[in-house]
This record gives sequence, C-alpha cells and structure tokens, in this order.
Amino acid sequence: MNTEKNSERLLICSMIHEEFDDGSPNAKFLRKLMECHERIEPFHYEKNGKSELIVFYADKLQEMLDEFKFDSKVFEIAEEVAAGKVHRCTGCRCGIYGPFPYTYRDNGGCVGRSYECYVCREYDNKAFYEIYECQKEHGTEKAIMKGINADF
Repeated sequence: MNTEKNSERLLICSMIHEEFDDGSPNAKFLRKLMECHERIEPFHYEKNGKSELIVFYADKLQEMLDEFKFDSKVFEIAEEVAAGKVHRCTGCRCGIYGPFPYTYRDNGGCVGRSYECYVCREYDNKAFYEIYECQKEHGTEKAIMKGINADF
C-alpha cells in the first residue's frame, strides 16, 4: 500500500457489486460510501445495474467520517481510506479501494499482478499505456478522466 504525499489531491476509485456485498465491514463501508455519494461530491459516479463506481477525493471522505461511526471496523476502514492508506493504480495513480484491487496484465509476454483501478483495468495494454503516459504528463485527474471518457 502506498501512503506517499504529494501536492496533488488524492483521488480514490471504489467499486461495489451486488455479488460482493457480503455484509463484511469492507462491504458495509462501500455500501455506505455509495449511499453518501452526493454528499462526498464525487469526481465521478456511475451506477450500472448491480454495480456502482465512485471516484472521489480522500479529503472529502475525511470531512464526513462521522457517517461511518455506526460500526467501529467500518470507521477504521474509512479512516484508512481517507488517510490514503490504499494501493495506487499503476496507470492513473489514483487510490484503489474495493474488491480485488489488482488484476493480471501481460507485460511483454510475462503475465503478472498489476494494481489497477476499476477504470484502468478495462483497457488493453495500448490504451492502458496512454493513460499511464497522460498521468506522467498531466496528473491523475486528467488520466482517470481519459479512462472514464475512453478518450483515445
């Protein structure tokens, strides 16, 4: 997990799918996060059938931590996410919180684990590399928007 600090506000990408809503503290945190999506003023939010995706700023979650005090384990998770104690996406560099924060990607013929957000993991290697290059040149916000808008 990465806790590095820099001048850019930390974006967090989270997703929940009905299939993974098992009542665990993780699922309770994600469900509450989705319920509060308007209050957190997301950078991006979408609901498609049985899944919800949200991209939000960690500092906005920090401002509303009281919403998560209904369960001490859920509150601990919320505090960690708000503090940026999450994996970072290899492509756009946003934080990742949700089920399966990694995927497997072919890198020059060698398949290995890659930590990718729920936006970046949808793309093939060529598009993923474009998101990565956009992040290096323009930062996380522009990179994740490139992925969200499929701007290739």
